Amino acid sequence: MAGRPFPEEALSADAEVVQESGRWIVYLNVVLESGAVRRRVGEYHDERRATHAARIIERNARRHIPPAMPEGT
Repeated sequence: MAGRPFPEEALSADAEVVQESGRWIVYLNVVLESGAVRRRVGEYHDERRATHAARIIERNARRHIPPAMPEGT
């Protein structure tokens, strides 16, 4: 774990775009062994920008998730 800034490995991550009070909000949902975490990571004035940001945020979050081990190993 040396060199990694994360105290616990993520099992999965996904970004979600939700409309709240006329604004588009991007949430990052991360599943850890100890539970799930949801963080508000951005607020945008239109859905297109929020969706684009969500794709970038999700892709970068998933880069830090180790690949799943095949069953039986």
